Amino acid sequence: DEENYISFKPIDTYRLTIRELEESDVEDYYYFASSKIVHKYLASAPLTSIDEALKTIRNTRNQYHDKLLYKLAIIRRMDNRLIGYIGLSKQDLSLTTCQVIYAIHQDYWGQGYVGEALVAFVEYLKTEGKQIIIAGHVEENYNSGKVLLKSGFKRDPNRDSQMIIHGEVKNIISYLICERKEKK
Repeated sequence: DEENYISFKPIDTYRLTIRELEESDVEDYYYFASSKIVHKYLASAPLTSIDEALKTIRNTRNQYHDKLLYKLAIIRRMDNRLIGYIGLSKQDLSLTTCQVIYAIHQDYWGQGYVGEALVAFVEYLKTEGKQIIIAGHVEENYNSGKVLLKSGFKRDPNRDSQMIIHGEVKNIISYLICERKEKK
């Protein structure tokens, strides 16, 4: 079963597996991605059908073939449920730089799952040569900031920006992990 992936070898943490999305995830993915609460702080709109969920998974799987890790499943190992995603934004993407994106269903908020996934994914990104790893959150989403700080990110006000989310301008608060080696 280990070789069933396209370009991303699954990562196991204590309670989670980070792996590529699979069509068999469609019901869990729809449950997650149709939540209005989850989408409060995301630029995307909630999905409205299981069909949309399947299309999203198929599009995402095509991206894996291009070695673009835009969205990976966060699976809770105890019940093998997809509870959210983690991956890379198309923004700030270069050989040495990337921006991490993530979201988790509200049923699983406040249980340390995002931090656990983040730490493991960041370690993976470092092995892939990423030296600057960026993350951000909507200003009102304080908990996301706490998770980033706990996961080794440092606040980076220089990268703060604004984004339109559901028709409103929102402040995006930025964080950074910098592994760039200083030149002697």
